[in-house]
Amino acid sequence: MLTGLIILGGCGADKETSVPEIEFPGNNAEETVEAQPESTQPEQESEEASETEAEEQTVEEIVGSAPAVSITKAEKEWYTDDGETLLFTAEASAVTLESGGYEALAAALSEHWPGMRDADYEELIGYAKDDYTDREDKNDFYNYSISSDIWLTRSDSTVISFGELYSDYTGGAHGNYGYSGTTFDVESGRELALSDILSDAEGFYAKAVDYIVEELEANYSDELFPEYRDYVAGTFDADRYLCWYLNAGGIVLIYNPYEVGPYAMGVAEVLLPYDTFAEFIDAKYIAPHSELMAHAPANVDVSRLLGENNVMLDVSSNEYSLNEVTVLSGMSSEEIDTFAYHRDSYVIKRDGRSFLIAVEDYASDDNVIVVYEVTGGSVKRCDELAGGEISALMGTDKLGIRMLLYVLGTYIGDMTYTLDSEGRLIQTSDVFEINSEYELTVMRELPVTMDGAEKTLAVGEKILITGANNADTVYFKLVDSGETGEIRYTKDEDDWTLLIDGVSEYEYFDMLPYAG
Repeated sequence: MLTGLIILGGCGADKETSVPEIEFPGNNAEETVEAQPESTQPEQESEEASETEAEEQTVEEIVGSAPAVSITKAEKEWYTDDGETLLFTAEASAVTLESGGYEALAAALSEHWPGMRDADYEELIGYAKDDYTDREDKNDFYNYSISSDIWLTRSDSTVISFGELYSDYTGGAHGNYGYSGTTFDVESGRELALSDILSDAEGFYAKAVDYIVEELEANYSDELFPEYRDYVAGTFDADRYLCWYLNAGGIVLIYNPYEVGPYAMGVAEVLLPYDTFAEFIDAKYIAPHSELMAHAPANVDVSRLLGENNVMLDVSSNEYSLNEVTVLSGMSSEEIDTFAYHRDSYVIKRDGRSFLIAVEDYASDDNVIVVYEVTGGSVKRCDELAGGEISALMGTDKLGIRMLLYVLGTYIGDMTYTLDSEGRLIQTSDVFEINSEYELTVMRELPVTMDGAEKTLAVGEKILITGANNADTVYFKLVDSGETGEIRYTKDEDDWTLLIDGVSEYEYFDMLPYAG
């Protein structure tokens, strides 16, 4: 089932190119490789010629806008005929453009990720029903499921690229999962094969295979299958489904579970840096862009697409296994802080200015988003936002951010922020949107405001929290009628409890869903 999912998700084979024959030393540790002669002058000249050719490929900054995208997810459940047992759960994502003027690309994204369509799951629902029906002990049945998560990895006026995680459970000891990538030409909306962005596919393949082997051995070592080298040698075969995407640092190749290692090893990703492979890549795909939004992998120089020098987020583990995170640009640097986890990082280029955005975690979901300007070799701290993570709305001037909110429970609040000219994150609304299915039951007459008038909710009323301004107001709707209203509160600074009309929040509700 996983293989089918990955194929549908956009992993494609490069059909128009062949792969050079590549020989590896055997896996036997006693085997040796024949010594190679020392470098000669002609070989040096050849290397110099290659460097010259790479330089000749470079072009001026490509001017144009980068599409902004929004990624949404829908979920649906299917039950047995009596409605008592959950049979199947599906989560499907849809990608839409927030920017106008890209009709072909918009159509391609809609076709590739159409969102929730019941017809796509009929076969799996049938398998789940059969599995449930055939079991003597119905308690042994665990519902089937399928889901996908999509994230933007690069957007500029030339290409837009996405990563995707698929997961499913269709019976058995455990579920399956796999990553894939999909890249589109921005102007035509055409899905690109890896060969489409290469100027010398044969040379790229030959160098990439050796590079991949070195990276896998350095990062996964004894976890790899004994025959993994043979598999890597066929990575770019015309019959092989190739999973890849682009980010700010290079081309990312994905090896899913069971390809080069066992399920327990997980997914192996290898980044092929633009700088290392520049001579083989069409110049327009690695040129600096006037507008860019891209994922920036840690400890990788991401300056090429920005038109900057030595831009990097350095994440180094210290003696306490904590991450010391430092922003670099040119010869300048500034340490952000020390964190338990590095979550994410992105670069944005627009209006001649370059920004690096880091998402770090002090402990467990104790996030902070930090914005730095990295233009012209300088490092300037612009803004800091506690408690958030970047979500599924991404563009060069606006970002979706999800915040942990502690108001009558722990909730995730969604907000769109703009990135202003000074690199500051500015809310576009006063209210964070909350999508929660947790019902609060009123246990004491509750003072609220509805339709502009003060009112009291009776004991037994059930409400859903729909939003909060994270300052003094929570927004709700009644479960039965759907009517909406507001609850005003203050904070007791001594114990962080919310007070409604001077009374503790815990006296108004039977159970508040606070995490931790």
